[in-house]
Amino acid sequence: MATHASKTLYVVQLNFPRGIEDLSNRRFDYEHVPDLLSCEGFVSLDRFQLCAVQPVGWPSAPRRIEYMNLWQLEGPQVLASEAYRLRSNGPDPSWQGRT
Repeated sequence: MATHASKTLYVVQLNFPRGIEDLSNRRFDYEHVPDLLSCEGFVSLDRFQLCAVQPVGWPSAPRRIEYMNLWQLEGPQVLASEAYRLRSNGPDPSWQGRT
């Protein structure tokens, strides 16, 4: 019987401030994601921009979340690691005031 490594799905939903979405997406793509993927235990990321399409016949509802990120982790202990704490403890100071 094959053994499978434990996997954890860490789901993050977020919005970026209006007016600086492009800047925020660049920071996310080129800094935040590589930083976290360099942490031991972070395996991969699938990132989605949620669409505003309403199925026919459904009542309209405001869209509250713009992005959904699905991080695959080796296990939930990754989120308690020192490496994760250091890399997720707020934006790089050079971005403060811009994102």
